[in-house]
Amino acid sequence: MWRHITGVEQPAKKIKLDNNEKLERKRTYDQVKRKRKFQTSWQKNRNWLVHNSEIDRMIR
Repeated sequence: MWRHITGVEQPAKKIKLDNNEKLERKRTYDQVKRKRKFQTSWQKNRNWLVHNSEIDRMIR
């Protein structure tokens, strides 16, 4: 199909990863890129949600 569309190249093929490589990528994402923090907007319309800033945890 890609040869019939002018000016468009076929995308590169996906590399198949084994389970260990997938787990390592997830770990790296969680450690390096993902920054989780409490958002005060979560408390709107959720009276049961309480944030403890001393331990930086949400409690219900």
